[in-house]
Amino acid sequence: MVTKDEIIEMACQAFGGVIKKEERDNFIAFAKLVEAKKRTWVGLTDEEIQECLQGLPTQTIDVYARRIEIKIKDKNT
Repeated sequence: MVTKDEIIEMACQAFGGVIKKEERDNFIAFAKLVEAKKRTWVGLTDEEIQECLQGLPTQTIDVYARRIEIKIKDKNT
């Protein structure tokens, strides 16, 4: 997640490094709203875990972990 300070820095860069005080105040207010917005983590259901494991009876745990990681990433992006 982008932090408040990163949002302000990006705004400064977008405006050539120079923004007026009132613009900066608006960016700070916006950045605080973005920073405060928390996403709820979405985990996998038992069925989704089983789906990730299908067809891999002889594979290593690394393969299982990578498939599960991909599934979780898909659900959270």
